[in-house]
Amino acid sequence: DWGLMGTFPKEDRKALVQLIVGVRLRDAKRLHENAGFLVEGGIPNDPGRWQKVDALIADIVKPEQAISAFEGLESLVGGLIEQGYTTKFDLNTFIKSQLTIAGELIDLDPKLKQDDLLEKRVTSMVKKELFKRIPCFVFCPNSRNYGSMLSNNDVKALRKHARNNAKQKGAERRAAQ
Repeated sequence: DWGLMGTFPKEDRKALVQLIVGVRLRDAKRLHENAGFLVEGGIPNDPGRWQKVDALIADIVKPEQAISAFEGLESLVGGLIEQGYTTKFDLNTFIKSQLTIAGELIDLDPKLKQDDLLEKRVTSMVKKELFKRIPCFVFCPNSRNYGSMLSNNDVKALRKHARNNAKQKGAERRAAQ
């Protein structure tokens, strides 16, 4: 559907990646730092407005709420729209495309989880970037100048999160036995 075309400047793509990572890690600070990217013209520097945005973020990062990265992003965008913000046109196009794809994927394979698919793709990208990343382990751990747009510190945080989730699921399985 050529009507679903748009472009994201590199800085917007980096912010979108950080929002997805923020949902995945349940990192309210990361979501707060990047939420303004979603809104046309950014979120005004008004403590009252940011308090409402932070309340929205707090709902998304609740530990008991099991949501995918895309569901969290959708909730954040929807909440901002409910608060009266205008989201960026290309972002709306991306979300509409994503919702269309998600609906089709469910029809094709109800067991498929987009977060798992995304994680495999990003893991592959990070592995291909390994030789570029090695000098930045020490000298530039927060650089996001890679195709994946993830810094070494982002990758480390995601790996730690995945290990913790695996340990928690293992403990839950043992407790259920």
